Amino acid sequence: MGAQISINGNKALVSGNIKFAPAELMATDLRASVSLVLAAVSANGKSIINRIIQKEVEAIQNIPIDGIVESVIDVLYKRIHQKKGKLIVSGMGKAGQIGMNIATTLSSTGTPAIFLHPSEAQHGDLGIVQENDVLLLISNSGKTREILELNQLVKNLYSSIPMIALTGNEQGYLAKLADIPLFTGNPEEV
Repeated sequence: MGAQISINGNKALVSGNIKFAPAELMATDLRASVSLVLAAVSANGKSIINRIIQKEVEAIQNIPIDGIVESVIDVLYKRIHQKKGKLIVSGMGKAGQIGMNIATTLSSTGTPAIFLHPSEAQHGDLGIVQENDVLLLISNSGKTREILELNQLVKNLYSSIPMIALTGNEQGYLAKLADIPLFTGNPEEV
């Protein structure tokens, strides 16, 4: 994808070359920084992420440029920006908190995104899902029951909705079910 990342003090400067607008953003913690980096990498121009700490710097420097992130950006751009869908993010516990940060950050920077609690989806909230949406499911273990059930429910409604998995377990059920698995590499928590 050609993104370039450089560190200057407590700031990360990310230059992307894809179709989204750059911005100056504030990172409040490691979890928020991940979503800001994803947004910045996909921006056409330079984005500045303020308040980066050393662990975050190391995490950003270890993001693989291997074609998989580019695949995610391509799916998001086509389904959300061209077909007018949205990103539906879901996770339980800490993964849910990360998911909320990702959804709110993307939504506030112009990419339609919502957080859907997996348990609430089973009790009526599944109606928010539409055929052009993209599903981003987060589970460190890759075997969170509610997340796996949510994937099945969504696929029963719209089998063509792509599912992106963000997981620390390459061998987990979630990674195997994913259209695009993104592996976290089990980084040390801050």
